[in-house]
Amino acid sequence: MQLAAVGSSCRADSCSCHRPEGDRYLAVFHLVHHLAECHTEDAYHYGRAAATLAVFLAERTAFFGAGAGSAGPPDWALRWTAALLLRHILQLVCNAHAPTKLVPLPSDGDGDGGVVQLSEQRIATAIYPSASYMNHSCDPSIINSFWGNTLIVRSIKSLSAGAEVYHCYGPHYARGAPSERHRQLLEQYHFTCDCEHCTRPELAHHLERLNALRCADCCGATLPVDEAGGERRRCLKCRRTHCYSDRLQRLQRIEAEAEQVASAGGGSGDRQVVCRLDELLREAAALAQPSHETVYILHDMRANICTRIGDLTRALESLRPNLASAEARYGADSVELGNLLLTTTDVLMLAVREARTTETRRELSDELQRLAENGLGIFTIHYGEWSPAYRDLRRKLADVRLEQPT
Repeated sequence: MQLAAVGSSCRADSCSCHRPEGDRYLAVFHLVHHLAECHTEDAYHYGRAAATLAVFLAERTAFFGAGAGSAGPPDWALRWTAALLLRHILQLVCNAHAPTKLVPLPSDGDGDGGVVQLSEQRIATAIYPSASYMNHSCDPSIINSFWGNTLIVRSIKSLSAGAEVYHCYGPHYARGAPSERHRQLLEQYHFTCDCEHCTRPELAHHLERLNALRCADCCGATLPVDEAGGERRRCLKCRRTHCYSDRLQRLQRIEAEAEQVASAGGGSGDRQVVCRLDELLREAAALAQPSHETVYILHDMRANICTRIGDLTRALESLRPNLASAEARYGADSVELGNLLLTTTDVLMLAVREARTTETRRELSDELQRLAENGLGIFTIHYGEWSPAYRDLRRKLADVRLEQPT
C-alpha cells in the first residue's frame, strides 16, 4: 500500500535503493509524506519550520558552500532546500521510529528493598526506510527492539510463506478501543485500519470486556449498550439492562482517592495507606470485574507500597492478580507481562531470602522459577538472549537454585 503512494515514476528506484548497494538517501526520499492529506494548520507549521531551518543553514552554516558569498545562496537553492526539509519533516511524522533504552525509575529515599522498576526511555528519533514498508495491524506479527542504533525486527507469531508482515504503528488492540485507535491512525497516518480487531465484533470489544462492571442483579459482566460506550449497560449473563452512571463515577473517585492517598504516604504513614487501599480495593472489586483497569491500578499501588515497607507477602497478594490481568489484557507472550514478571520475581527473590520456614522457602522458590522461565520465553521472543531483562532473569534462576533447600 505504501509503495503505491510513491508514484509509478519512482517505484523502481524506490525498490532498488533498499538493496545493500542502493542509495540510502533515496530510500528516505521516496517514503510517503501525506502532504495532500495533512491538515492546513499542521502544514503551515511544518512549512514554517522548514523555512526557518533553510534560512538557518544559509545564514549560520557553510551548507551552501563558501562560494555563496555575502549575498547568500540563490533563491531557487533556498526554496529547493526548504522544500526538501518540509518533505522530510512530514516523513518523520508518519515514518519515524524511536530508539529506546531501559532505565531504572527513580526511587524514594528509602528505596524499594532491592526491587528495581524499569522504564523505556526514548533516546532519538530516526527513520529506518525498510521498516516503513510494513503495513499496520492492531494485532501485529512483529515487534521492534533496539541494540544501540540498530533496529531489530522479530516475529512474535508464526508466519506462513508469502504472508504479509504487519507492524503496529502505535494504536494496539490491547491499549485502546477501536474508535480511539481509528482516530489516532487517521490523524497521523491518514488511513482507516481494517484488521481483524477492528472489524470482528467479538475481537473489537476486547477492552470493554476486560473493563466490564459487575451486574447489579447477578454480578455478571456488563457491556455498554451503545457502540460509542455510555452509561447504559447490558449484562452478558442475565441480559438485564441498567444505567451504571453511579458505579462509573464511584470507580473514578476511588482511583482518584487512591492516587491521593498513595502520594501522601511515606515513612510511618505507609501502613495506614495500605489499610485505606485495602478498603478501596474491596469496594472497587464489588463494582467491577477483577481485570478492570481501576482494580489493576490499585493493586499496583498497593504492591509498590508493601514492597517499600518490607511487607512482601501482601505485595505478592497484589502482584499475582495483576499478572493474570496483564496476561488477559496483553497476551501470554506480551512484553507488558514480561515486565511485570521482572518486578514479581524481584519481590519473590527477596521473599525467598526472608522466608522463615523451609516449606515456605521451597514454595516461593518454585513460584519464582516458574515465573522466571515464563519471562525468559517472553524476552527471548521480543529481545533475544542479549537483553538485560533476559540476563536478569537468568541470574535470578541461578541464585534461587543455589539457595533452594534440599
